[in-house]
Amino acid sequence: MKKTPVASKYLNELVKVNDQLCYSVLLHEEFEETILKHAELSSNLFTSSIFPSNPFSERLYRRGKDLPLFAKKSRITGLRMAVIVGYEHVAAYLDDVQRFRARIKASPHDTIRADQVEQQVFSKLEHWLGKPPDKGYFATLGYCRHMRNSLAHAYDTASRELAGFAATHSHELGKFWENGRTDLQGLNFREATEAELTPDIAFGFMNLFRICLRQIDSMFAATLVLDDVLADTVKEIVERRPDLRWLPAKTSPKARAVIHARYGERFPIDVIRERIETLPSA
Repeated sequence: MKKTPVASKYLNELVKVNDQLCYSVLLHEEFEETILKHAELSSNLFTSSIFPSNPFSERLYRRGKDLPLFAKKSRITGLRMAVIVGYEHVAAYLDDVQRFRARIKASPHDTIRADQVEQQVFSKLEHWLGKPPDKGYFATLGYCRHMRNSLAHAYDTASRELAGFAATHSHELGKFWENGRTDLQGLNFREATEAELTPDIAFGFMNLFRICLRQIDSMFAATLVLDDVLADTVKEIVERRPDLRWLPAKTSPKARAVIHARYGERFPIDVIRERIETLPSA
């Protein structure tokens, strides 16, 4: 299989986060020009006087000269939230895809546990694939996890954990991504731990999230074969269409279409039908 049905939901959410990041950056870039003018022309007036028709001007109630600093902090907060939320979607995907795989194809290795979710997933896939998966994607998620924690706790500088992880892994991560897997938007794994979060760095993280999710999803998909997903697919079809009654001639075309849409594989219709005929409920 080439993909799982789990990935699309989270990839769509990452697209939404990226779109909101684009809007936030656009908004701040335009509005901060206005704020600078107000700060210069109305430096000692309060926001309630500068923006009399704005229902939130009283709530802020700061002098015009204070607004540029608020604008800068607001921009940084928006960038931080985008990276935090983006990582949370990836982490949620990793939890969800493990549960999905355990339901579709239960394994003794489902019980593997690790403190770091990326290490737990790596260990499971190593058993299921019969070889270690590409470590670069998992090391990247480890870096992103530490970055998320550092941003969420609003450290003025990189957290000790992030700085330590970067010191150990930044060189290998740079080498891993320099081959054009995606556009890092200038993201440098060593420098990002010390530099202020910028729009370009945030966009670099968005790209990392999407690529890592897609690649790990393809690894999970590679551990599945037709027989692993067919019974579950046919069961779902029949639950929606009880009149089909597991009849191979009627369920085969629908099962083929669903499997192609969800798993990215198009099997010959006769192969699908033969397999359905052997299912216990057929």
